[in-house]
Amino acid sequence: MALPYGNLAIDEATAKSMGDVATGIYMSGSYLTSIGTPQNTQFLAAMQKRFGKEMKTPNELSEPQYEAFFLYKAAVEKAGSTDPSKVIKALGEASFDGPRGRVSMNKSRHTPLSMRLGQIQADGSVKILETFKDVDPGAQCPNIK
Repeated sequence: MALPYGNLAIDEATAKSMGDVATGIYMSGSYLTSIGTPQNTQFLAAMQKRFGKEMKTPNELSEPQYEAFFLYKAAVEKAGSTDPSKVIKALGEASFDGPRGRVSMNKSRHTPLSMRLGQIQADGSVKILETFKDVDPGAQCPNIK
């Protein structure tokens, strides 16, 4: 029996490029392409349509950028303005149903995220084994109230 092996330094694209050496490796992330939400299915289809063969595998660094535009939009709509001070205040109440599920900011403009434990399959895909809902981002910015 092989010992379990986890790696936080690789993403899905890297795993796919590693071939069978990556099979069985455990990884964790807030975004994996195998998330089973309708929004993720739509997101991946739109990415494929837009980029075709040039599409790179979305990951935990790129997908949140997509959500950020919609969170900003929600804050502008809530503030009724693009005035930075009003938008910043409204960001603490912004939310968006995106590929990762519902993403909601808190008063310090951080987002508790669902984290997923996945395992790389023989075809390079990642099977989600467990989801940990709304993991608190911690005291990343302790002086923001």
